[in-house]
Amino acid sequence: MRPIKLVLASSSPRRRELLENLGIPFEIRPPDVDECIFPDEKVEFMVRRLSQKKAESIQGDSNSLILSADTAVELDGNIFGKPRSKREGFSFLRRLSGRSHKVHTGVSVLLGERIESFSVVTEVYFGVLTEEVIDWYWSVGESFDKAGAYGIQGAGGLLIDKIVGSYSNVMGLPIRETIHCLEDFGFTFFLKKPDKNY
Repeated sequence: MRPIKLVLASSSPRRRELLENLGIPFEIRPPDVDECIFPDEKVEFMVRRLSQKKAESIQGDSNSLILSADTAVELDGNIFGKPRSKREGFSFLRRLSGRSHKVHTGVSVLLGERIESFSVVTEVYFGVLTEEVIDWYWSVGESFDKAGAYGIQGAGGLLIDKIVGSYSNVMGLPIRETIHCLEDFGFTFFLKKPDKNY
């Protein structure tokens, strides 16, 4: 069975942007799943489990390759998802200030009855954030829809001293590892040249 159509099971603008930048043709079908967190579940297992649930929630035909992902920020064993309020967003940023944390992304690829899942981790080092910087960053408006209340690709890049690992993983999709997995399913994306000039 050779896939001919890629379906991104995500409503994330960052994941869409990463695929578009490579010139990969795909369609979007946002999943509708309960992203519950189990007590004492390791983060790398949680993001894989949730990405798998997202992929399995999408109905595709036999030639549809379903790609899904889930991202979480971890600090001292605590999971930071998307902030539910300004107060929680400020709390996240204060706790990340001057510290290193891990960004975990679980990725699943589904074709028919076959599903493959993996996770990637990147270490992110924040600079020391003053209350003024936190207040300014919140006012930029990037925090609400992002795990950990920040986005590396926007103004949030100013908060970061360095990263160790995949940059695109922090955006929500470790692109190199994802492409390798898609190729294992027979998705020959390198046959299509990107529309953009690099």
